[in-house]
Amino acid sequence: MRGRFSIWLGRVVLLAASTTLWFVMAEVGFRFYAIGLKAFSYSATKSVVRVDQAGLLRPADEPSIEYELKPNLDKLFKLARVRTSSAGLNDREYTLEKPPGIYRVVVLGDSMTMASGVEREESWHAVLDERLNLESPSLRYEFINFGVGGYHPGNYRAVLEHRAMGYDPDLVLIGFTPRNDHEFPQFRRRFTPKPERNAFFSSFIVDVAKNFYMGWREGSLTRRFPPLTEAQARALTSVLAAIKRRCEAARIPVVLLYLARHEDLRLASVQKVTDGLGIELIDTTPAFRDVPFNDTKIFRTDGHPNAFAHRLFAETVYDHLGERLEHARPVRAALAPP
Repeated sequence: MRGRFSIWLGRVVLLAASTTLWFVMAEVGFRFYAIGLKAFSYSATKSVVRVDQAGLLRPADEPSIEYELKPNLDKLFKLARVRTSSAGLNDREYTLEKPPGIYRVVVLGDSMTMASGVEREESWHAVLDERLNLESPSLRYEFINFGVGGYHPGNYRAVLEHRAMGYDPDLVLIGFTPRNDHEFPQFRRRFTPKPERNAFFSSFIVDVAKNFYMGWREGSLTRRFPPLTEAQARALTSVLAAIKRRCEAARIPVVLLYLARHEDLRLASVQKVTDGLGIELIDTTPAFRDVPFNDTKIFRTDGHPNAFAHRLFAETVYDHLGERLEHARPVRAALAPP
């Protein structure tokens, strides 16, 4: 009897050990597939988490903003370094008072504007900032990044009103993400930061499977996003109209940048909203027409735009606004849409 039990126990142990070894090998292989050689870096691997699990966020003083980036950060997030200013922006330091001879652009948006997964110097607005300043003989430009991962248009409105307007902008650029900027979550209770998560001790395979399942349930796996529903169009119109009124009162033009990397069905309904409000819309889709989508991702299992995609975003904005910006003056009415 003991002999049979020992044989049975040995088989169970062998099966468990084999299964564990197989899973470990599969996990290591999948991590290598996802992020390449960085899979063997502890610090890099631990950074592959959602923004609300990365230890980057804190509650905002203004309830309608909900949350914001912590100030003075310097840490890896999605394989790239996040370095925030003393004001809690993923950007360099700026004075609140605008210096003479400066043309200021306030940039609002979510993770695609915050530039998740790329260095802040590689973000589309930083690329624009550098190019315009290199080409300008006298006027200096400042593109101030108020983007935060997870924000929606309601947050953009609140950030503009309670934070960005204090920097005396000459132009407001809204980085609109087609995938989720049609969503307007109901006002939540005061934001409570989630515990920081270390992805090194988590399973990439399980995480990707969970994200796939959630995307399937939400119907967001397809990249051909459907048009806005009537309720979504009304909600977007209400928020953008409030932004437009606030900026018009200060004679500041507003431009919406439609940050798309493929054709979708949502553009026409968003364009209808912006046309009705007199807001200029810039569509980035044509710049990506012959570019494989996988060539624009920060890594294989994360669709956030990489540095190459950010350069194409910047080129699109420059093609539409470059000449006007080059001849602009730090007077708010100078860049009114044609």
